[in-house]
Amino acid sequence: MKPESAVRIVQISDCHLRSTPGAQSWGVDVDAGLRAVLTLATGLQPALLLATGDLVHDEGTPAYERLRDDFLLPSGLPVAALPGNHDDSDALAACWSSGPVQRRRQLEAGGWQLLLLDTRVPQSPAGRLAPSELDFLQQSLAARPQTPTLVALHHPPLLTGCAGFDAIALDNRAELFGVLKQAPQVRAVVFGHLHAEVDTVIDGIRCLGCPSTCIQFDLQAPEPAADAAHGPGCRLLELFPDGRLQTQVLRVEGA
Repeated sequence: MKPESAVRIVQISDCHLRSTPGAQSWGVDVDAGLRAVLTLATGLQPALLLATGDLVHDEGTPAYERLRDDFLLPSGLPVAALPGNHDDSDALAACWSSGPVQRRRQLEAGGWQLLLLDTRVPQSPAGRLAPSELDFLQQSLAARPQTPTLVALHHPPLLTGCAGFDAIALDNRAELFGVLKQAPQVRAVVFGHLHAEVDTVIDGIRCLGCPSTCIQFDLQAPEPAADAAHGPGCRLLELFPDGRLQTQVLRVEGA
């Protein structure tokens, strides 16, 4: 019998788009990187584009509208997004309230459940899951104990050894893993914020970090430093009906 095919999801993160075309962050053309990654993602024909935060760089509604109208809608892909520390949750939700680009907390894809958590702390680059987010996670997992689940958030639920990033990681990660350890249906946690590829296991949970669509950072450095060896990228996630997950990071050639 031919095995059932997987549902493809492409994760992008940390676009840091600005309201003005051609603007730069960290000396990098953020428009060019995002366009190149979206071209790569579109060629994979995913069922969903999952955007895990820092979608714009502190510029609110005009930048979200530009991201939606000039980049995401032309891609033709359904998009689900969650906020990062540079995002405005209210502006994001208001701008993406309907249509193929949405801010949603819970989705279904190919027999899987996707839970999108908000780790944003106002006026702080560090992350925290509020009690309401932890309750939402616990209740969603309890309601569907047999459904393979992917949990998405912005802030990394781990320490890298890079002091600058560790200071702004998810600060109540022990509470997150306390919930996840009781839910064997969780196959992985995906996140952004680090602008780097991560694939590790913590307390039995696979943790997957996604490259940025703009600058990459070197997690081996003692403080955040640009990683010139790697270009913009995304993470391909293939979700199989039997609960298996296959994943790889894809990068823009020549970037």
